[in-house]
Amino acid sequence: MGGSQVAHGKHRFYADFSGLPPTLVHVGTRERLRDDSVTVVERMKAAGVAADLKIFDGMCHNWQLYAPMLDEGMASIEECAAFIKAHHRP
Repeated sequence: MGGSQVAHGKHRFYADFSGLPPTLVHVGTRERLRDDSVTVVERMKAAGVAADLKIFDGMCHNWQLYAPMLDEGMASIEECAAFIKAHHRP
């Protein structure tokens, strides 16, 4: 997004997070967006959203794609599935 959108408060990073459903964020320590993920979860919590953050040590962007070969990938997918089951409302 261009700088003018950020200056006008239209960038999603600065959005109003209130009213969002429970959210789970998984990020790796080698993820380029790690700091952004931490900040967004903090902002969500400040807005009253039930937001959870788990930081996986040594993981890079999209490490879940390697789930069949990487224990952390399977752990992330399994935790996401459990989170969805716990928060799903039919």
